[in-house]
Amino acid sequence: MPSALAPGFNPVHYVANPSLFLIWITGGIFLVVGGLLAFAPFRLRTPKTDSLSRPAQAYRNTEIDLTWTVIPVLVLVLFLA
Repeated sequence: MPSALAPGFNPVHYVANPSLFLIWITGGIFLVVGGLLAFAPFRLRTPKTDSLSRPAQAYRNTEIDLTWTVIPVLVLVLFLA
């Protein structure tokens, strides 16, 4: 019996194969981001002995800001093309 992920007709493969490719790509991105979100609280917690000190100050870095803006835009443009 045909389903959305196992189509029964040949023309449907033109849509199903790119769809499965995008599912794998977005699933990989989901796993990486989810893993980083799960890992971050353990890695970035403050030590119990250093509760009164100020956190490290972060200063603006234009190159990093542009990188984190341009790369996602390029990925979205590639997906929409």
